[in-house]
Amino acid sequence: MRTDSGKRDIEGLLNPRNVALVGASDRDGHWSRRVWDNLRRFRFNGGVFPINPNRADVWGRPCFASVETLPEPPDHLAIFTPADTALDLLRRGAAAGARSATIYAAGFGEGGSRDRACLARELRAFLNDSGLTAVGPNCMGVGSGKSGFTTIPDETLQEFAPSPIAVVSQSGAMSTSINRAINALGHKVALLVSCGNQIGCKASDVIDYCADQSDLRVILCYIESVPDPDRFLDAARHARQNGKAVVAVKIGGSEAARASALAHTGALAGSSAVFEVFASAAGIIRLNSLEDAVEAVEFLARSPLPRGDGMALMSISGALRSLMTEAADRAGARLARFSAGTRKALADALGVADVDNPVDTKRTLPSEQYASCLKILTNAPEVDLLLVAEEFPLVEGVERRVANLGVLRDVTLDLSDCGRRVRDGMPHVPVLRETEKALRVAQAIGKAAARPLHAGDFFASRAHSELAQRWRKRAAGLARPTALNEVESKQLLHAYGIALPAERCVEAVADAARAARDIGFPVVLKAVCDTIPHKSDVGLVILNIRDVDAVRTALRNSPRAVTHSAYASTESSSHSRCPTVSKPRWASPAIPKWVRSSCSGWAELGLNCSRT
Repeated sequence: MRTDSGKRDIEGLLNPRNVALVGASDRDGHWSRRVWDNLRRFRFNGGVFPINPNRADVWGRPCFASVETLPEPPDHLAIFTPADTALDLLRRGAAAGARSATIYAAGFGEGGSRDRACLARELRAFLNDSGLTAVGPNCMGVGSGKSGFTTIPDETLQEFAPSPIAVVSQSGAMSTSINRAINALGHKVALLVSCGNQIGCKASDVIDYCADQSDLRVILCYIESVPDPDRFLDAARHARQNGKAVVAVKIGGSEAARASALAHTGALAGSSAVFEVFASAAGIIRLNSLEDAVEAVEFLARSPLPRGDGMALMSISGALRSLMTEAADRAGARLARFSAGTRKALADALGVADVDNPVDTKRTLPSEQYASCLKILTNAPEVDLLLVAEEFPLVEGVERRVANLGVLRDVTLDLSDCGRRVRDGMPHVPVLRETEKALRVAQAIGKAAARPLHAGDFFASRAHSELAQRWRKRAAGLARPTALNEVESKQLLHAYGIALPAERCVEAVADAARAARDIGFPVVLKAVCDTIPHKSDVGLVILNIRDVDAVRTALRNSPRAVTHSAYASTESSSHSRCPTVSKPRWASPAIPKWVRSSCSGWAELGLNCSRT
């Protein structure tokens, strides 16, 4: 359900009174049995009710025929049935009193499937109208350390517990991998939410909830797409204002990654560069890999954000000092320029003539001298973040090194069994592993800390023009984020006053020749097709067309290029301005419709490859 403020009821999702396992089965490896086992293993105190109309009992427990026959109203529905039946079960469960649900099934329009888009629209409408808070579809469930509740069907799932860490992931399998990686660092995860397709609960809902949880310090997000960017950015800023750090791994840095996201969760992953600009304004710490993100969690779960990005490095080795200097340059880390006072204080403490950043102590110092150097660096106004490279002891008996570790603010390198015992005595000291990774993560955290939050709206107010209303109406009818083809994109940009090359849609050779003459040679011939992102790869971009004969030749040859292309499209595009041509007609001499445009004397002819 939704709260009075219109927010999703994440508290009810994570801490329900009971759970109904709808579609429970005693088949080997069935997800319902895994969830059942995890609920018992994590000591969930609420009722757990298996539901299957074809079973009287399952796992040695009574099995109920429907939500209507349960001994108490259902609170959370874990629905293990296929997409075709999931929606009806949700309706019945909500009518019986359920507040939340986990929808595991795929089949709600992932990968661009149009025959399933209608089901996705129905699901979205039901969730919005009913107020039921659901994760999914196409997800792996949730977990809560507070209540011991989970709907995650992973038999190797590690237990959740109260901690400063929350995880939000569109990918189900990735969420459990993240949980294991965080556990390997000696942490527990307080709450984990796998959002899947985000038709129901979105990442923004979870971030906004986490922003108000006093025990949390860091929220790690794996994101493929952001369906509600304004609310997502508001939630991230809210979290940062409340002292929480939002760490995000957002895919979309390549065409291949965006195509993978579309097939995986039906997500249209936008440009990572655009995300970076907006995310940084909201205080989000964006990292390019989950390995780096987990290191950031280690830092932020144990230490507050630094003042800024001025970094000081300290080592006992001249060789490591050189390696750190080069690694800092590759990572884009800003090494603080020591003031004259800081240099003198360090030189006096070390008994040397001069000191620079990174600091090379040249040997393992006595603890008093070591602590003096750390105090000078942490009190230096130009230093926001101190990284000290040290090695945890492999065996007992190296008391000086153990003593020095006890006064560190930040260290790098891996732990051994003996080192872990030393490390356990320093719960508030982040331990970052590997020089290169540590510097990448530290610079990302420092830059985010130094950057002021955007104070105003992230987006302009909604336009109420006829054009805006028309496009908004079209968007409302879509089941999932959908890319515009090139013609439509240019129409929309032009309508908002953005300067673009002039272009023409033509259906015959004579029209194409006339359009080329009007703009002036040379011109470019370019296909426009929803399903061919790289048209030059299939011969549908022809440059340097300098006369009418060349236009005619290009128009005759381009359809042949599409005929022999594996990318030729037979899908329809009902919103294109131009009549379109189906695949069978490519082999004929028929001339498809073209788009003609120019920019600074150049022209572009585009062929719309979609089907009418």
